[in-house]
Amino acid sequence: NGAGKTTLLKIIANELAADSGEVLLGANVELGYYSQHHTEQLDRRSTVLEQVWRVAPDRSETVIRSICGAFLFSGDDVEKAIGVLSGGERARVLLARLLVAPGNVLLMDEPTNHLDLPAQEVLQAMLEEYEGTILLISHDRYLVAHLATEIWDLRDGYLTIFGGGYAEFVSHSQGATLKA
Repeated sequence: NGAGKTTLLKIIANELAADSGEVLLGANVELGYYSQHHTEQLDRRSTVLEQVWRVAPDRSETVIRSICGAFLFSGDDVEKAIGVLSGGERARVLLARLLVAPGNVLLMDEPTNHLDLPAQEVLQAMLEEYEGTILLISHDRYLVAHLATEIWDLRDGYLTIFGGGYAEFVSHSQGATLKA
């Protein structure tokens, strides 16, 4: 905590200016950004269905309802106003919007915060099926272990990139600690 992970993600998402240097994205990169503090961007008067449909207006109502259902909004739940939803439900709406919107790179800051276990399982399944790139900040070791193909370790102002998944990272980190 406090190493600058969220700041780095905000800079990549162009939500915060870098103190120095620049961020260069590929010509075909379409970013999707999930911040754990972005629930205020939702219109409190609109419904779950309207909020998800708003980012993918070309999709059919059936498809949008299916996506809402995948994020545990079934039946009349899709007609609930955003203003009456819990923090976890609002987080699920934002995640559904992120995954239905066009994009090929997802920037995600602590996406499992505020989610109960069933919602975490849904998110993991959806991310496992995602065909683009995911840059994930998470303290959820289970999620990282299942998704990560590379670990970026930001510590003391330095970024170290480890090829391989979470198990390889832990093994390497333990070896480095033993050597020290």
